[in-house]
Order: sequence, then structure tokens, then C-alpha cells
Amino acid sequence: MKPLSEIPSTECSCRICRNMCKRPCWGTPEDIEKLIEAGHGGKLMLDYYFNSPRENDHTTFLLAPALKGYEGKCAPYVPHTEAGCTFWKYGKCVLHNNKLKPLGGKLAHHSQNNMINEQVMSTWETDKGKYLVKQWCGERGIEIKEPEPNKEDVAKMAVAVASMKSNS
Repeated sequence: MKPLSEIPSTECSCRICRNMCKRPCWGTPEDIEKLIEAGHGGKLMLDYYFNSPRENDHTTFLLAPALKGYEGKCAPYVPHTEAGCTFWKYGKCVLHNNKLKPLGGKLAHHSQNNMINEQVMSTWETDKGKYLVKQWCGERGIEIKEPEPNKEDVAKMAVAVASMKSNS
């Protein structure tokens, strides 16, 4: 697996890459700090990553650009919607031109595998990442806990998985 620093930044706008924005990209704690400093803290959401390869049944919490309608809230159980990321406007990421696009989005490309997400996620398992999540959630009165699925979420997950498979 290549280190993140060796993966070239990309800006592909093919159908597959555009569909990636239906699930907001992840950034490092440093990326998210820049978004907060630029006044976009209210456009983030508390997201999570289940089953870290480093520990079974482990959940890592992180802050990410929000899905439309989830700004300043917890991500839904299935963080994937047709409306997509709050920063996705007119077929483009509005963060790109401001040099604020999170690392996961900068590196996302239809030819890459999911290892980028796992590497970016691992940056949140640091003291800095945990502190940033705790601070942001505290400011909004959000309890940091694992989301629980309901029947609607399970149906959405099936649609999301089918959508991802049809795009590959």
C-alpha cells in the first residue's frame, strides 16, 4: 500500500467519480481544522468507520463534510444519499477551488481502491483527531455513540451497495 503522500491528487469528473460525492469524502484532522477555520464547521457531520482492521468491533469517529440535510449533525447509519455532499454544487466540489478539499476527495479516483479511506481514517485514531471530534460534538450537544440501523437504513444500505457495484 502506497503512503498517502505518494498518491497523486486528481480531478476526474467521470460518472463514477461524480457518484463518489453521494458519500462525502474523508479528510485528516488537519483538513477538517482548515474547514472549521474557514467558517465551514456547521457544514460538517460526525461520521464513523466500523470494524477497523486494527481492532475487531472498533468504531473510529471522525468529522467529515456533511450530507445535505445532515449539516451539524450525526451521519445517518448509511452515509450515502442521492443528494450527496453539502459542498457538491452544480456538478463540482466547491471546496476544490478554495484549496480546502479533504484529502480523501483530492485522492479519490475511479481507479483507486478503498485503502485510501482506511489510511485517512487512521489519522482520526490520534489524540488530535479524538480531541477535534470531542470539541466539535461538545459545541453542538452531540453524544458520540455508534449509530443503530432501522429497517429503512438496511434498505438504503442495499440500494447504496447496489449503486456502488453498478458504478464499478
